[in-house]
Amino acid sequence: MKYTKEQKALAKFLGCKASEVEEKDGEYEAEGKTFLVLSDEEATKRATEYIKDSLWAFNYGFLCTHSETISKIPEKSYTKMAGELCESFNDAVTAMVDDVDYLAEDAIKSDGRGHFLNTYDNEENESDGLYIYRIS
Repeated sequence: MKYTKEQKALAKFLGCKASEVEEKDGEYEAEGKTFLVLSDEEATKRATEYIKDSLWAFNYGFLCTHSETISKIPEKSYTKMAGELCESFNDAVTAMVDDVDYLAEDAIKSDGRGHFLNTYDNEENESDGLYIYRIS
């Protein structure tokens, strides 16, 4: 049987056989755990998308460094709006940010892609030129 480069990279990382890695809807399962296995470009794209979809949840101080508008809103007021509106506040935050792409680059540079893609322990691991993120 032929295995994908993602299956081989994850197997190598886990120290198991590629036959023990199962692909399901773009995610990979092995040893009772679920992973994303992505190229450098795919990982950056996914992390950027995640950041853009969750700006409402970002730290007020960090957002202020990327938005003159947000920095003019008192922190207590901003935090209250974000807490009450949650995800529905995201479009407003996006509109207030000076350069969303630059903010995403800065967030990735500050925290790493694993912080946004690895919901288990925030780690980014590399194997055979691919990046591995545990998601459960």
